[in-house]
Parts: sequence; structure tokens; C-alpha cells
Amino acid sequence: MENFLRLCLFLLCFETGFPLQCVQCHSYKNGECATEKETCTTKPGETCMIRRTWYANETLALMCRECKSYSHQKCIHEMRTCTAKDGESCLTVRLWISPSSVHTPNDAYSRCQENCTTDEYYYGDYTILIKCCKKFDFCNDIAVPSDEWS
Repeated sequence: MENFLRLCLFLLCFETGFPLQCVQCHSYKNGECATEKETCTTKPGETCMIRRTWYANETLALMCRECKSYSHQKCIHEMRTCTAKDGESCLTVRLWISPSSVHTPNDAYSRCQENCTTDEYYYGDYTILIKCCKKFDFCNDIAVPSDEWS
């Protein structure tokens, strides 16, 4: 019976002054959304909530945001979720040129990454920040302040 013991974990994302775009999926199978995905946008004072259910004999894997390109902190392609495998962490790469900043990058992308290494370097006028995190699910979300990624 204990193998069927269900545990629920409720994590609140984070509160910001910006509306968040949340992804709703009513059922997952093998780590992928098994139903049609829906999105919603938070209203002032609201947050996204993540509910994960797993069985006692399962390990809880790190879940990361996956987007090929962001513009104005919104994914301009399909926002997906990837599950980090052993040795992987969540990655976000942010690229900006002044007057933009790490908080408002000109472009960014996110995914699961093996052997991820945090780094910052400069290419001409561009600053490129590579951040890796394992601290909590979706820690590589573009709206999460970079100082919370460690």
C-alpha cells in the first residue's frame, strides 16, 4: 500500500510586479503533459502554483523551463518543461547590450543541460551570462532573479 502513497508538493513560484504566464496541464505521463496545455496570465497579487504528485517509490526529478528564445521576458516559441537527468541542471543563457541588463535581456534561452558551468563573458558590446541551477523546480525561469539561481 505504501507504494501507492501519494505525496503532494505545493510550491509557490514567486511574486513580482510583472504578470506571469503560467502553463496549466491537468495530467502528466512519463514527465510529459498528457492533455492539451493551457496558459493563463496572473493578475496583480496572484502567483503560479506548482503541484507535483508522485508515488513513494519514485524519486523526484528536477524540472526546468525550456524555451528557444525569449523577448521582453516572454517565450516567443513554445514554452516546454524538461526533466533534468542525472548530471544535468537547469540552464539559462541571457544576452544583453546596454541599456538592457541581466533583468531585461535582449535575448535568452533556457533548457536542461549536462555538465553545466556558470560563466559570464563579453562579446563586443554584448554581455552573456550563463547560469546553472538545481535549487528548485523551474529555477531557470526567465522571471526568477539571477541571484536566486544558485
